Amino acid sequence: MKKIKCEICGNEYDEIMGECWNTINHTKEQDEEQSKTLSQQYSVLRTFQILAYYLMLGTTGIYIYTSVIFFDIPESYRQYYMLIGSTVSFIFTISSLFCFTKIIDFLFELAYKVKQ
Repeated sequence: MKKIKCEICGNEYDEIMGECWNTINHTKEQDEEQSKTLSQQYSVLRTFQILAYYLMLGTTGIYIYTSVIFFDIPESYRQYYMLIGSTVSFIFTISSLFCFTKIIDFLFELAYKVKQ
């Protein structure tokens, strides 16, 4: 008979049983998980949001530096498609990171409204 490990409590049970019968540990862990607010459960999202803000700052700095270097090279070596490509890439990156931060703000705002 094949043994399966329960994802909640870690106990092993037979495949024939279909599910773990250790409901005492399940309810304790589920109650603890439900008692946490959404902000506590997903606190890692705040870390990702801060990281996204730093990435936006870094991307802006790199774009400005690249633009300055581009205009410092002689006219005969300039290829404007490189500037256009980096501009499009910059706009796409900044808008993606900004939308990511706004989605996280929306989730925490929604959790706050649901809590009240």
